Amino acid sequence: MDVAGIEPGWILSRPSTSAVGSCDVLIVVIGKKWLDCTDAAGRRRLDDPKDFIRLETATALRRNIRVVPVLVQGATMPGAQNLPEDLEKLSRRQAIEISDAHWDSMWTS
Repeated sequence: MDVAGIEPGWILSRPSTSAVGSCDVLIVVIGKKWLDCTDAAGRRRLDDPKDFIRLETATALRRNIRVVPVLVQGATMPGAQNLPEDLEKLSRRQAIEISDAHWDSMWTS
């Protein structure tokens, strides 16, 4: 998780593709606005080749790391036509859906 896992002094302009390369599974959380999320200038973040989410996901797909899309907020899987070329393989991954009603049960046992 990038919010908790970024160490002090890490260069924020460079995503941890080495960390992605050492993981067994990359979880991509996809909400309703995931495809349309924009930066401060109003550009779609997924269209930015330097966006962390795009870079880390593309790196995992390129290295044949298992990528698990997790759908939240009632989101659906994006189609390949809605993704940049380096993320198109994401559209063919089996997703898991987590609804708000079942969120708490995912973490208690």
